Amino acid sequence: MKEMQHQSQNLIGTTCAICGTDRHDKILYLPNFNPDDLSFETFSARRLPDRVHYQIVRCRQCGLVRSNPILDEKTLNRLYQGSHFTYANESLFAAETYALYLKKAFAYAEPGGRLLEIGCGNGSFLRKIKPLGFKELCGIEPSQEAVDNAGELKPWIKTGMFGPGIYPSNHFDMICAFQVFDHISRPNEFLSQCREILRPGGIALFINHDIGSPAAKLLGRKCPMIDIEHTILYDKKTIRKIFVKNGFEALDVFDVANRYPLSYWLKLAPLPKTLKGGLLNSIQNSSFEKIPVTFSLGNMGIIARAPKGKSDG
Repeated sequence: MKEMQHQSQNLIGTTCAICGTDRHDKILYLPNFNPDDLSFETFSARRLPDRVHYQIVRCRQCGLVRSNPILDEKTLNRLYQGSHFTYANESLFAAETYALYLKKAFAYAEPGGRLLEIGCGNGSFLRKIKPLGFKELCGIEPSQEAVDNAGELKPWIKTGMFGPGIYPSNHFDMICAFQVFDHISRPNEFLSQCREILRPGGIALFINHDIGSPAAKLLGRKCPMIDIEHTILYDKKTIRKIFVKNGFEALDVFDVANRYPLSYWLKLAPLPKTLKGGLLNSIQNSSFEKIPVTFSLGNMGIIARAPKGKSDG
């Protein structure tokens, strides 16, 4: 029986986070789910893609792609907090990739300060960069199950949703968020809070999907990015625009290549469910399953600097 963790919910309308209106919306894809069918499993990171999504629209004015309408924030938070941790192996590969791009950010912020990772899962990235000598490493993660798998890093991680009042103002030298920003239904409030807890001139390093990538354009509705977990999907122009709107200086926007086992890439492939299941079963426990393969298939990163004076915030 599918887990049911909420009662029937009304969907709420959204507006473009950049333009502040829904007047320029163009419908790209109609919704294909019943809100009562959603569960913790549906909102678990790196699950097998099931092509479930809200109505997807694009703002004709700025180009931002978003879900509209969506579940209310209280329900979304509850679903994320109860989501399952099923990606321990993939998290190790992801940490390798993110640590590589962290070095790119060191052109603007040297290691040794205070760093916060938002949506840190079981702390694989924090564990990977621990030898770099940061003054303080912190994480925050909504999934209790993921935090329970953090081992010796558990004391570094707060369980819950990122928001006001959790960390002091002007505290961190760097904030990282990997495959998180697409999930945020109120990105302006999110970035405002990042500004608040970053020291003046502090650095944000975000990595998330690029809906403007060739792969996304080629696959269309079959692209794994078109997913109920993704309330907003950015491209290189709109990610820059929303950071600038919130007072950041966008220093660099770049393509991201990921290195994962062959089995993970196969999970994401837009293949019929029966065919995909057969292929996954055929390589399970074989020497092919864990072969690491590097692809650049639709992820991007941004390095942005918080304003040096925060009196405007």
